[in-house]
Amino acid sequence: MKESVALSIPALFLLAPSSSCNARSNMLPTIERHGYAVDILPQVTHCYFESPFDSRCAWVCGKSKADVALEQAKILASAAAFIIATTEGQQRTLNR
Repeated sequence: MKESVALSIPALFLLAPSSSCNARSNMLPTIERHGYAVDILPQVTHCYFESPFDSRCAWVCGKSKADVALEQAKILASAAAFIIATTEGQQRTLNR
């Protein structure tokens, strides 16, 4: 197995809970080892990260009772908040 390499930029990993359809979250140990931000969204399956939502994926991997549109909005909001938080200082420097 190839050794993982640390990213040189801030990173946020948004994940569904461990399941057979996301390789039992096999990336999580690497993510944690490098100290990256991780948010596991308990109400979703990995299918919720697809846009548009793929009902075939949900048929194979399961669909939670959570509302697809609401959960996808939460995924986008988490990503946007992370980007804003990590670039806020850089933006102030650019605006001076």
